[in-house]
Amino acid sequence: MKKQIILRGILGALGGILIGQIVLIIISLCLGNGEVQPVPPALAEQVGSELTAYILQTLAVMLYGSVWAAASIVWEIDGWSLTRQTIVHGLCYSLSALPIAWLMHWFPHTWTGFLGYIGGFVVLYASMWLAQYLGMKRRIKVLNAQLEKR
Repeated sequence: MKKQIILRGILGALGGILIGQIVLIIISLCLGNGEVQPVPPALAEQVGSELTAYILQTLAVMLYGSVWAAASIVWEIDGWSLTRQTIVHGLCYSLSALPIAWLMHWFPHTWTGFLGYIGGFVVLYASMWLAQYLGMKRRIKVLNAQLEKR
């Protein structure tokens, strides 16, 4: 299981870079007025340069992707209930997501910014959980149908 966690973490880091670049492009298209917006201005100001901020943000999306991918192993622990898996999985996600998002200035450092981020996080997590749940349910249905054929 440790090898799987490490492998997923490495692949997740690469996936984090890919998703980070896609998000960067979308933000630039929506807010950039024809220019690339590589990092939040507050982050660049805090660290002293846009390049340093971009490097830190790239490392942050790698860490973010790595944790999210490695945490998926939780769904494969057969001895755990769905409730326990969901709680541990959700804690892994939230305990990595919030500090990274805060440090990278991915949301305004205000109560409304914080609550907006938490709301978006909950919607994203619930959507991912539901997709995972429905996928498992479908696989179980297929397996049961195959067993009935025998």
